[in-house]
Amino acid sequence: MNIAIVTTGHPPFDERIFYKFAVSLQMAGYNITVISALQEINTESEGIIVRGFDGTALLKKDKVERLHSEIVAANPALVICCEPLAITAADRYKKQSNDHVKIIYDITEYYPHQNTLNQFTGFSRMLQYAKLSLFNAYVSNLADYLFIGEEGKVKLYDTIAPFRKKAIIGYYAPKRYFHYYLPAYNGKNFTLCYAGSNAESGSFRRFTSLIKTIAQRFPGKTFTAKVIGMEPENGRDKGLESLSNVKTIYTGRTDYLNYPSLFEGTDICIDLRDKNIIYNRSLPIKVFDYIACGKPFIFSDLDSFKGYDDLRTAGLMTDPDDLESAIKRISRYLNDPEKLKEDSLTAYKLFEEKYNWEIVEKKMMRIIDSLFTNR
Repeated sequence: MNIAIVTTGHPPFDERIFYKFAVSLQMAGYNITVISALQEINTESEGIIVRGFDGTALLKKDKVERLHSEIVAANPALVICCEPLAITAADRYKKQSNDHVKIIYDITEYYPHQNTLNQFTGFSRMLQYAKLSLFNAYVSNLADYLFIGEEGKVKLYDTIAPFRKKAIIGYYAPKRYFHYYLPAYNGKNFTLCYAGSNAESGSFRRFTSLIKTIAQRFPGKTFTAKVIGMEPENGRDKGLESLSNVKTIYTGRTDYLNYPSLFEGTDICIDLRDKNIIYNRSLPIKVFDYIACGKPFIFSDLDSFKGYDDLRTAGLMTDPDDLESAIKRISRYLNDPEKLKEDSLTAYKLFEEKYNWEIVEKKMMRIIDSLFTNR
């Protein structure tokens, strides 16, 4: 059976779209085509056809037309749509196919997205919010099934699409790519990791402030600040680099297959992001990547973590501006390496037993099979 995965807002090798959905479905024997409206591409990777065009400057109707053409060429029995606009192209194809085609809407963001709304102010913003919300409700009811990335987003779709079947398909890391890395701390050098590309974010500022403070309080130890996904020129902090007992490593951007190995040699991961309207209500993917490598973490205590209390056994969740709590946790690890190893193993055990993609994969396959066996 042919399956097309269609996105208007992500590159074709997005980790969820390609390395989770597409790879899992291809390994199960389906013929997969990934279609992206964000990048000109025509290739094949891991047995998966990858096609796309740069639709960033196209009018919506022209973008839908291009997407429809790509879907027709893929001839799928199932279309997985990653954004609302993609569903309009998939629904057009479905109607032309006498309704034998099924559509799954994969929901990982809140719509309308804040970045879209921030382009407007006042009455125009309210008008756009109403228009885009109605559009999202409309296309949600065109889908045969809704995949939702986290529990916090279910309530909205229970309201706007009450008769659509739904399933939580989480953001967990795949065992096939992620591995356990023992903490590297030897009683002398301690490595703290930040993963992200935005040096202007409050999270990165707090990361550097935290290291400066801890390095000054423990002058007899050396520290490595490992920054994954950022170039040196974007994240340079002169105050951090002036400290004699701190070394900074920038890995730059990397592809998903190399990403897990970058956590080797690290002891703890830090992400004290702002608790704003976007971050506070969206479950962060990175925390599941951290535990997949056996890394204890210090994370902002976001509202989206409600229902994931067991993650607190592997890390500290705190107010992002409460650096003293973070320093206290790191100080304990510095003075007690065995506690660091214990929390590292706890983190990896959560990944092994509960928060890995392979568990979600089985659930996803059962749902997709049921769409076609029950028709």
